[in-house]
Amino acid sequence: MSGIEAFWDNDDHSIVYMLFSGKWTWDDFYIVDRQVIAMEKDGGDQIDVIVDLRYSSGLPPNTLLHVKNIADRQSEKIGVNVLVTNSPLVHNLYKVGSKVYPQINQYFCVAESPEEARTIIGEARQSIHQSSSVS
Repeated sequence: MSGIEAFWDNDDHSIVYMLFSGKWTWDDFYIVDRQVIAMEKDGGDQIDVIVDLRYSSGLPPNTLLHVKNIADRQSEKIGVNVLVTNSPLVHNLYKVGSKVYPQINQYFCVAESPEEARTIIGEARQSIHQSSSVS
């Protein structure tokens, strides 16, 4: 059984919450990712994603390669992906990955809690709204 679940975080279907627990593989991820893609059809114009890794027992091999592939094929409806973790390893991988693949910064950021993730998403949406109302 997969250690990954995906569900709506809010009633207006604008934030998907992905909860990772225990051991999981990239095959598990891509199965759930297809579910998230299907969920996008029920969502609004922009969908942000909270990726909660706090209960995961670790990351599968080749994480940076997979993160780059995920970033390269992001749907236009997906806004920001916020990784929720207290893991120094994930924070360091994010720092390294954002230097090696700068485009990752367009799609991913890191938070310590789901509440912080929601704040980051709210600020990103406000920034987009302000920039679109200026033009």
